[in-house]
Amino acid sequence: MTSSPYFIYFIAAVVLVVMLVYTFFMRRRSHGMIDDWANQNPNAATIYTNADSKISRTLKSTIDLVDVINVAAIDGVPCHQPGPDGRVLYTAKMDGSLLAVPGDHILSLEVTKSRPGVVYKTVYTTYGPIDFPVRLEPYRSYLLFFDSKLQQFGIQEHQV
Repeated sequence: MTSSPYFIYFIAAVVLVVMLVYTFFMRRRSHGMIDDWANQNPNAATIYTNADSKISRTLKSTIDLVDVINVAAIDGVPCHQPGPDGRVLYTAKMDGSLLAVPGDHILSLEVTKSRPGVVYKTVYTTYGPIDFPVRLEPYRSYLLFFDSKLQQFGIQEHQV
């Protein structure tokens, strides 16, 4: 039975089904944790880090936005871990946003820009990690951006 090519296909199909089921349950668990945290912190602020998000499209003409800004930590706590004193901070990576409790925070930021190269096809330049202080107000949305000309991070409030 092990020499049959169908046995290999069967094993591959079983592995694929197990991986899909695992992914489904882990995503459901993650969304449940984010929903629980959001229910416990209804006045949370949202920080958008993805330049392709709908709120950043209005800024593309005024600021050279980078595609992805990596927020490694908030107040020294990695974004995927619970914070101290119940100030848990979760990320929602699919839409490039962070949820955070209002107040003063220090974001540990890093950005990688790419440009066409001469010798190599693409040249990457990394800025950071940089500690960036922010003050977040309740119920507000913000866009985190990197200004390429000034080579510095910035944050702008967005009215929803």
